[in-house]
Amino acid sequence: MEAGILALLCLAVLSILVCTGWLPGLEQELSLGKRDLFIFLALSFWFAIRLPLSMDPDLFIHPGIFSLFLLFFILLKQISPNRLLSLVSFSICTSSILFIWHEMFRMSGDWSDSLFRTVTSTVIPLGALAVSNVLGEKMFYLAFTFLSLHLIVLYFHREALSPVVIGEEAFLDAFWLALTIFVLLLEPIPSLVRWIREGGFPGIRKR
Repeated sequence: MEAGILALLCLAVLSILVCTGWLPGLEQELSLGKRDLFIFLALSFWFAIRLPLSMDPDLFIHPGIFSLFLLFFILLKQISPNRLLSLVSFSICTSSILFIWHEMFRMSGDWSDSLFRTVTSTVIPLGALAVSNVLGEKMFYLAFTFLSLHLIVLYFHREALSPVVIGEEAFLDAFWLALTIFVLLLEPIPSLVRWIREGGFPGIRKR
């Protein structure tokens, strides 16, 4: 699959979940309406389909990275300064461990390695579920871990990359896949399991 397509598919899935009312807890805990969430996802989709912006012949910034900054702006209003320091520490610790693993296996510095993307998109959402009981803090941990890992990889591989692209499409694929997995584990999948156990699926009896 071409880089960038997965991010768009994940954004489409999240938009459908929001519009069909599968994420009421997300709306409530983030103090955002369905319309606000949809606008954020629509803006993220628009950012994701744009071409990288040239800051320098050797440095480009993909507009898709602005979605993370917008997400930070939304979440920071709900996190106390003391808790923020703890979350940043947890995020940097996680990203450092993943970077060490990345270097041990001599993976590419441009997120093109499918194993690296798969592991990060699985491990980081699971870490986010365990790091806090507050939804906003979980999402901040997930987003900041991805961003810090991305910047660490870029910094140590900057000489091998030409040009350096901050927020490259393969990175956005991994981030949006991780956020989609996180959201699915948070509400839709548990709700679907409860529905099946209550007899909503033919052949399944209520226990």
